[in-house]
Amino acid sequence: MSTLVTLLGLLVCTKISTVFSKKWSNIPLAIYQIVLGIILSILPFKLSFSFNPEIFVICIIAPLLFSEGQNVSRKELLELRKPILLLAFGLVLITVFAGGIFIHFLIPRMPLSVSLALAAVISSTDLVAVKSITQGLNFPKNMMSILEGESLLNDDDRIINIME
Repeated sequence: MSTLVTLLGLLVCTKISTVFSKKWSNIPLAIYQIVLGIILSILPFKLSFSFNPEIFVICIIAPLLFSEGQNVSRKELLELRKPILLLAFGLVLITVFAGGIFIHFLIPRMPLSVSLALAAVISSTDLVAVKSITQGLNFPKNMMSILEGESLLNDDDRIINIME
């Protein structure tokens, strides 16, 4: 029962953030969701539920990737494949290793493998977040295409880095 209550509470928070985002549209939806998440973490009651990561990837991540991938131009993705691939894989790998070593340096008691996993989680950009944050801003078309393509590939990259 606590899982159901927790999930319903999270759905209510999601709806609240959407209402705020529509009322004050100059602030991205992601900011409202982050603020509500921080508020939830401060509240005295404990939200508890467990989930299978494989189910999460299949039921949540895959549909999000598919939905966002439908809106990305294949032609632009192919034309800009070199910078997209360099950012999505090369830069992420460098960031994971550099960030993991830096985290391990800051917190020596944390095993290097855990430091690398943490760096893998925070190193890559998310397509939904990129679209939310850049919404309404005037970027050159090529730059937006590179960011969208890189972010689309990064979700897969992040999952692979964490699963290993």
